[in-house]
Amino acid sequence: METIILASSSPRRQELLRTAGIPFVAAPTDVDETLPKEIEPHVAVLTLANKKIDAFISANQRGGCNWVLAADTLVRFNGNNIGKPKTREEADLLLQQLSGKQHTVYTAMVLYNKPLKRKIESVDVSSIKMVTLSNKDREWYLDTGEWQDVAGGYRLQGKAQYFIEELIGAPSTVIGLPLHKLYKMLAKLNYNFQD
Repeated sequence: METIILASSSPRRQELLRTAGIPFVAAPTDVDETLPKEIEPHVAVLTLANKKIDAFISANQRGGCNWVLAADTLVRFNGNNIGKPKTREEADLLLQQLSGKQHTVYTAMVLYNKPLKRKIESVDVSSIKMVTLSNKDREWYLDTGEWQDVAGGYRLQGKAQYFIEELIGAPSTVIGLPLHKLYKMLAKLNYNFQD
């Protein structure tokens, strides 16, 4: 199989690719992730995933890799787009808000095939309901540090799974890379899964 450049530093996305058996090299890009607050969630994640892939392509025009993948994830709750909390206090506030309620997770992916000079994109959505969290639950979870560097302030594949009452959609979407959609995107651009 050909190696894919993953334009992301996310250990969770890297683990998903490893689990799927897709060879990759992580090459994070630095982009301004500031967007208007009113932007629709599917537009927000597509915009940021495109910014990441475009930044990588423009900085590596002579690079030898034929495949580049970028992704972005956000949580939508009560009509607001929620990114990554910057502090423990922000994470605690998010967990208080999500406690006992349903929210939606959006993940966009953009895949570029250099020989074809073709870029395709996809957005996937999953819905999650958390159990009602006590102060003790939140403090314990915050002490794990898992809230850091993740949209919504929790990691589904970590200790936060104790708090998930219902999940509708793909777990890999919540983690940050919808593998069922990625497979279709790669197949559409004739990626060779046989090697």
